[in-house]
Amino acid sequence: MGFVLTQRLRLTPQTATAAPIRQATVAQQFKVIAKKNKFRPKKKGESHRRHVGATYEPLPPPPPEYTVVGDQKAQSS
Repeated sequence: MGFVLTQRLRLTPQTATAAPIRQATVAQQFKVIAKKNKFRPKKKGESHRRHVGATYEPLPPPPPEYTVVGDQKAQSS
């Protein structure tokens, strides 16, 4: 998106600051906000705060039939 100049302007300190400012449309503003929101972390809800603040007891040990005694391949050979 380039700009086409119809006349040559000499940049002096007075004319350099008086450049026209392009106003973005509302749709363009929404697009920019949507792009920025992708990279913002989402706000956590109340249930997440309760989960994070909760203290959990350690889990009980698994029953003996689920414990691995040794490597299965080493036992079979």
